[in-house]
Amino acid sequence: SRGGRKAVSGGGRRPVSVGTNAEAVRGCDCTILAVPMEKTLEVAKEVAGELEPGSTVVEISSVKGEVLPALGRAVAGRASLLSIHPLFGPALESSSGMKIAVISGKKGRGTEAAVARRLVPEARIIPMDRKEHDRAMAVVLSLTHLLNVVYAGTAARFLSPDEFMRVSTPNSSMQLTLAEAVLAQDARLSYAIQAANPYSRKVALAASREVPPS
Repeated sequence: SRGGRKAVSGGGRRPVSVGTNAEAVRGCDCTILAVPMEKTLEVAKEVAGELEPGSTVVEISSVKGEVLPALGRAVAGRASLLSIHPLFGPALESSSGMKIAVISGKKGRGTEAAVARRLVPEARIIPMDRKEHDRAMAVVLSLTHLLNVVYAGTAARFLSPDEFMRVSTPNSSMQLTLAEAVLAQDARLSYAIQAANPYSRKVALAASREVPPS
């Protein structure tokens, strides 16, 4: 959370509430920045001076873009930055099914991946550089979100919910379920995934060209 709201500090023990983000990171070996994407750099700068020397800062943004180098500079000198992207949903009950993208420069892939494996030893670690990550996420996240928003919006123009369910097929029902899941996600996150990813527009234009001209 941001200053003025309560942040939570665990430190490997029972979580406790503190007044500010800066207080939350004091004495921590590992700090996870779990905030809205657009606030990640702001919060990193807020807590940078209170980070435990030699600790690790983990950021989990869905789009890395140009913010990643700035994050590295913000915590440099006090902590090392580990950039990851958890590729699983909140319903996952076991760490053995986790897939985690680990972002680094090409020369340092082994180092960051090794740190991630120590933190989550049962997860499948996928090393990527930030451009490779964002290009892949433009398909895996941005395109998936876009297509399902289009599906839900188009269906609603022609059929009421009752009419749709009365004539739906197994495939259309599954598609609607997926669209509902996408629409139920945080609107700010969905927007950021589209707007912040430099590859989203290119992927969307490519998708539009897959539709045969009338």
